[in-house]
Amino acid sequence: MDSPLVSVAMPVYNAEKYIMQAIDSVLGQSYPHFELVIVNDGSTDRSKEIIHSYSDKRIRFYDNEVNLGITKTRNKCIQYATGKYIAVLDNDDIALPFRLEKQVEFLESDFDYALCGSFYEVIDGDDRLINKIKVPVTDKEIKTYLLFENCYCNSSVMIQSKLLKERPYIESFNMIEDYYFLYTVSKSKKLSNLPIFATQYRVHGKNTSIEKLEGMRTLRKKMDVMILNDLGIRYSEDEFAIHTHFASGNFEFFNDSTSINKLESWLIKLYQYLESTQKYDMKLVEKIFIKRWILVFNRTKTLSGKIIFNKLFQKFHLKYMGYFLELAFEKYSKIKSAS
Repeated sequence: MDSPLVSVAMPVYNAEKYIMQAIDSVLGQSYPHFELVIVNDGSTDRSKEIIHSYSDKRIRFYDNEVNLGITKTRNKCIQYATGKYIAVLDNDDIALPFRLEKQVEFLESDFDYALCGSFYEVIDGDDRLINKIKVPVTDKEIKTYLLFENCYCNSSVMIQSKLLKERPYIESFNMIEDYYFLYTVSKSKKLSNLPIFATQYRVHGKNTSIEKLEGMRTLRKKMDVMILNDLGIRYSEDEFAIHTHFASGNFEFFNDSTSINKLESWLIKLYQYLESTQKYDMKLVEKIFIKRWILVFNRTKTLSGKIIFNKLFQKFHLKYMGYFLELAFEKYSKIKSAS
């Protein structure tokens, strides 16, 4: 069997500090059959100059005449890609040497899967390791998690090229276009994450503006309407507000006894509904609900007694206490390591 060509899609904008590391991580892959498709989105720094310093014929470079934004530029990468698979990599992230090899091996072994990601490492602007993130692996786990949040590092994803060309990223969902794409694909295709650390995701202190945060929350509301409607569960206006703030992690919303009690009732209702469908990983649902319930109190610092004496605790018993102690230990470890 011939080894398929992989197109690594890299949109670039003002990435002079990290672009060389990103490109070198692709050129150093153990899997040799790839092209690196770079689209420069009107950078005003030295990014273009750095890219032109490479003479590797596997690099295909394109230049936007004006800045189009990340989603349109991602779609241009897809348009230019010629490979059987498209591997996403942002211009400040790093693909570990075996990433393409392992992902091609998996996708070629089972054509029922439309895409796969992987576990990933979080690094800072100086390449220091901050964290190692493990994400849901199986199709059932992923489809469960996507009801509440994106469980993929975008720079770890490899996708069937045909699929991505047929349904490119939706520009109206800019900022969460990857989450929207993954959720919509999950409704008809199988998805996976490889249980290996194959990507390094960089965090380097660029703060999200208030305007951008509000824009993301607006888009999340649109996503949550679609998700709940797809589930077929009935919900009131109050229940939707509770759900979308809980799902998006806006826990400051739950700042009084009324909102806490409504959240408690909604989670029990949603749990029972998901359980009745027999489609989802209910152990993962329990974990998501319990951990976020605890985080609600950690963020709001209110109604501390309710953190233990609640209907969720009654329903999950020892699991609840297990997750509670796990989070408490994680918090203690971080405080200790920082001291």
